[in-house]
Amino acid sequence: MTSRPFLKQWAHAALHSISCRVTYSYEANGVTHLAEGVTRDISPTECTIRGSVVPPMGGKSTLTLSLRDQHRPLSINGTVTWTSGEYFGVSLEELTDHDYQRILQWLWDVGYVNMVEW
Repeated sequence: MTSRPFLKQWAHAALHSISCRVTYSYEANGVTHLAEGVTRDISPTECTIRGSVVPPMGGKSTLTLSLRDQHRPLSINGTVTWTSGEYFGVSLEELTDHDYQRILQWLWDVGYVNMVEW
């Protein structure tokens, strides 16, 4: 397959504009909490979430995205880097190529990306 820089840039822009449901867990005071939210943008390195509960800054978090692609939900570990009201940012551990391709496939399936030969 051929790499197309414009398509990769477009896919990155689409990832920043989508919102999808996310479940996230985090630890506070020795207890693991589970909450739900909506992504406001997502890239291979970071994500903004509008959540029902805002985790503490600097805390570890695991995000779970159900991409409705007949595969297990995608879990991504990260660290909360900022908070503002009901929003917070998570610096993500690097996505594997496989996980990134799943997200791109999901974008295509929901109509955000018109797949061309990669």
